[in-house]
Amino acid sequence: MVTRVEDPLITIIIPTYRRPELLKRAILSAVNQTYPLFQVQVYDNASGDETQDVVREFSRKDPRVKYHCHPKNIGMIANYEYALKNVETRFFSFLSDDDLIFPWFLEVALQGMQTAPDAGFSACSTIIMSEDKKIIRVPIDLWTREGTFSPGLGVMEMISKYPIPTCVLFDRKVIQDVSIDAENPLTWDCDFLLHVAARYPIIVTKRPCGIFLHHCLSYSKVQDFKNWEHAHSRLIKRICLIDQLSDEIKEAAIQLIHNDLKVTNRAFVLQSLFDKKFTQAREYASSFRKNYGLCSTGFILTALSILCSWFPPTFYFLYLLRKIKRAGNRNNLSSYKKYMDLF
Repeated sequence: MVTRVEDPLITIIIPTYRRPELLKRAILSAVNQTYPLFQVQVYDNASGDETQDVVREFSRKDPRVKYHCHPKNIGMIANYEYALKNVETRFFSFLSDDDLIFPWFLEVALQGMQTAPDAGFSACSTIIMSEDKKIIRVPIDLWTREGTFSPGLGVMEMISKYPIPTCVLFDRKVIQDVSIDAENPLTWDCDFLLHVAARYPIIVTKRPCGIFLHHCLSYSKVQDFKNWEHAHSRLIKRICLIDQLSDEIKEAAIQLIHNDLKVTNRAFVLQSLFDKKFTQAREYASSFRKNYGLCSTGFILTALSILCSWFPPTFYFLYLLRKIKRAGNRNNLSSYKKYMDLF
């Protein structure tokens, strides 16, 4: 397919900060798209390293790759907001500098948009993968179906299995109605998706179109439970402000978000147990029980924390259960191994 530079239909936004080697892979995945009418806009948050050289080397070979460097680090959220303000094409997408998209992403996402021109976004499946190439999760694989979801219905479907923005193509019109929540840097993307799905139809396809790299330096990976509590409370607060949603949907969405937080709390408690930080595990469990009143879960986790500290074999039993569970999950996701060569 012949590359055209004029009149790009899509902007692929890549915010970046001091990840030149990973950025190189992300840009390469973007310029290798089968659909040609796009531009790649890299927004460098004043990295001060070889990031500029990496991008300019791509720009020299492919004028669709463009570069903007802020004079100082304005922060992650401000960088995304700046990028959104400068979108001039009909469609746009976000590509983190440590992720990648498959060559067919734009083509597949656009086909979705063609089926429903009034849609706010077209979401394709993203594979969440660890640094050692183990598949962790494929959220859209858990959706009940593919196709078009009407406003509101998409909100209910996506909570706890949010599309990864890596493989979401947005219509520029959503920018006039939906803004990034600057007070929620941890789950701003979930908030953004929820608000679009509350106002517009959305399109979903289960075809894998990219990889989200979950690694030790991922922003979400290094957050403590208090930050997760704040993020979920922000999601709930802003859900309540959406006039387009009925009270019934709001109440159901709030309950689902609470369930997400319960799952997150359980993960923190169990990880503390596996790290043999028994006091910390008890604090996580009792704090959640105190604040949210989910007594059964809180009491069970508190009891496990105490039992593990008093009776060490309990710890090894839990550790064995986790290994069995993870092995089962990997077997369930084995069909995605064919995409490893694209990583």
